[in-house]
Parts: sequence; C-alpha cells; structure tokens
Amino acid sequence: MKRLVMIYHSQSGRTEDIANSIIRGIGSEDLGIDFESCRALEAGCEQILRADGVIFGTPANFGYMSGILKDFFDRCFYGLEGKVDAMPYSIFVGASTDGVGAIESVRKICSGLRLKEVQEPLIIMRHVKEKEHKLCRDFGLAMAMGLETGIF
Repeated sequence: MKRLVMIYHSQSGRTEDIANSIIRGIGSEDLGIDFESCRALEAGCEQILRADGVIFGTPANFGYMSGILKDFFDRCFYGLEGKVDAMPYSIFVGASTDGVGAIESVRKICSGLRLKEVQEPLIIMRHVKEKEHKLCRDFGLAMAMGLETGIF
C-alpha cells in the first residue's frame, strides 16, 4: 500500500480549509492509500521518510512560504537529503495575492532535496468557496490516484 503524507501550516484557518478539502478528495474514492496529515510544527523527517509522496501546504506570507513550513524544512533538510530523490510532491497555497513567491520558495527547497513535482501547484485566493473546494478535492484525489496507480 502506498503512503501519502501532507505537511502544512495554517494560521488564519484558510490554508486549513484547503487542507481539509484536499483530505476529502483523497478519501473520496476507495483507494489503496495510507494517508497522514501533519501540521508542519509537529512534523519531522520520519513522516516523509515513511511516505511514497508528499503534499506541502502553506499560506503566502510576504511573498514567501510560512515561517512554520520553513522551520520544518530547516529541521529536516539534512535528514532527508539523499534519501528522498525523485519522491513525488505537490504544493498548495492559500494566498491573498498571487502566491507565486510561496510556491517558488517551496520549489527551491524541494529541488535541493531532488523531489519530483508531479502536478501544478494549487493556489486558492481569498476565502474558500464551493468552486474552490472542488478544485481542492480534485487536487488531493489526483495525487492519491497517481500514487496508487504508479503514475508518479
């Protein structure tokens, strides 16, 4: 059974709303996926080392990922380096503006870890409405199905 982990940070609750919709997408089908969701402050290297794929989530803060997600990478980078090459990952961002800076900051670290980005980042602007909830569910389902079927 494949294992998918989501590591995210939310301060205002918007990114957590996105994460919860992604979780509903992952659980919407009867897939052979073992799934774990972790807040970045509580997550460690072991969550990723046990996984076959990872989803990172962050609000966009001042054109960058959240400080808490950056803290996760600071704590875990060297423990993961050389051990997660080509592991599939994806990114979601809760943003008030374009979210591009947050995506690029996560991508730079993931590139250093040699992770493999497997789907376009999901950027949700402002408040999560029904249309956005569907995008989030589809995002999570695509990641889970890609792992289960071996596409990623």
